[in-house]
Amino acid sequence: MTHALAQAHANAQKLKARQAEMQRKEDEERERERRQQNAKHSAPATDEPEYVELPRIPELSPEEQAALDKSMEKERAEMEKILGPIPTSFN
Repeated sequence: MTHALAQAHANAQKLKARQAEMQRKEDEERERERRQQNAKHSAPATDEPEYVELPRIPELSPEEQAALDKSMEKERAEMEKILGPIPTSFN
C-alpha cells in the first residue's frame, strides 16, 4: 500500500472505532434510561413483543465529514492510478 492509501485506511479505521465507541456509549445510556423507566413503571408482564429501537448511526461533525471526504477522495485517486477511472454509476 502506498503511504497515502495506508493513511486513508488508518483514518477510516480510527473513525470507525470512534463511531463504535460513541454508539456503545449511547446504547449504555439508553439501557440505563430503560431500566430506570422499568423500575418506575413495573407493569404486569404481557404477551406483546418488546419494542426494540434500532441503533442510530451517529452524525459526523462537519470537520469529521470533511476529513472523511478528503481521505476517501485521496484513496479514490490512488485506486484510479492503479485501476484506471472508477465509474460512479452503473446504468
